[in-house]
Amino acid sequence: MSEGIVVKEEFPTGFHPAFGRMVVWFARIEYLMKVVHLRLGGATTSEAMLDAASGEQFGRQCRELQARFDARIADPMQRLAMAKVLAKLPPLFQYRDDCVHCCWRAEKDAVVGIRPSVAGGKVEWRAHRTSADKMGEVANALATIYVALDELTKLAVPANEATAAEPATAVEAAA
Repeated sequence: MSEGIVVKEEFPTGFHPAFGRMVVWFARIEYLMKVVHLRLGGATTSEAMLDAASGEQFGRQCRELQARFDARIADPMQRLAMAKVLAKLPPLFQYRDDCVHCCWRAEKDAVVGIRPSVAGGKVEWRAHRTSADKMGEVANALATIYVALDELTKLAVPANEATAAEPATAVEAAA
């Protein structure tokens, strides 16, 4: 059935690896946020494991995480550090969301993602222009945020209080 179909691979060098790194780092952050909700307490497993389907939901998850962190941590400098880390995430969520949920087309020095949006009952199309370099920068920023988020939340929970949802525990259990 696919005979005669020509698949053009016109994307700039580095597009696919940069795209993949960005998606994987954001997925790691989303998972870590779920674990953190459990580390800090106050969330059921069902609540903590919900995926953010929109930027609004993701923003709410960040605010809830900050509130749980603040309830557990007395040091105002650590609270501020967490607030700064979480404040960086919503625009990166939107960028990642635009990258993942679009139809890509290659142009001269960039790639353009075309994405529908429903506003007032009408479908509106918008273009998202980016590059492999920009995706790589976002992936690097996400990697840095992941490490900071992990380190900050480890301060909030003594080692003997780790939950069954901790990644290392899950890997050890699978071995």
